Amino acid sequence: MKKEHPVLEKPTTKKTIYRIEDNFLRFWFRYVLSHRDELEQGDKKQAIEDIKNTFNVYLGETFEQIGKEMLIHLNSVGKLPFRFHKLGRQWGRISMAEKGHNEYEIDLVAVNDDTNDILFCECKWVDRKVDTDVYYKLVEKAGSVIFHPDRKEYFALISKSGFTDRMNKEE
Repeated sequence: MKKEHPVLEKPTTKKTIYRIEDNFLRFWFRYVLSHRDELEQGDKKQAIEDIKNTFNVYLGETFEQIGKEMLIHLNSVGKLPFRFHKLGRQWGRISMAEKGHNEYEIDLVAVNDDTNDILFCECKWVDRKVDTDVYYKLVEKAGSVIFHPDRKEYFALISKSGFTDRMNKEE
């Protein structure tokens, strides 16, 4: 179990979630334990149907972890526009937004407090190519992130299925 808080918050923040890090245990708790009674009775149908319907969503979290590991590697070999000191998920409230639309979450945010550089990254485990709407939504969410007023922003998208021609032209 890992305690996680938004990367730009102090470690003492009350904004905390707990996540199971081990992928085997995550799978067991999500799919085996939740269907334990049926499975013990020899009925696999509901568990298999659940896996078919939700496995892509489940894999999204694993894909985010792979994206995080990739950014850590790129940082260690100097292949990013800046060297980051902190990396993690970021979430919070959008000020002045209506209830139900007043929260944001960004998959990965990397920061260098010394240079005021910040990288916003979304990881998309979807069966379609990522289009510009994902990029523009990320830029919009980044506007809600409280960091340094003179920050230098960078944006990244990591996609299982690649990018549309329109997105590739936006580079």
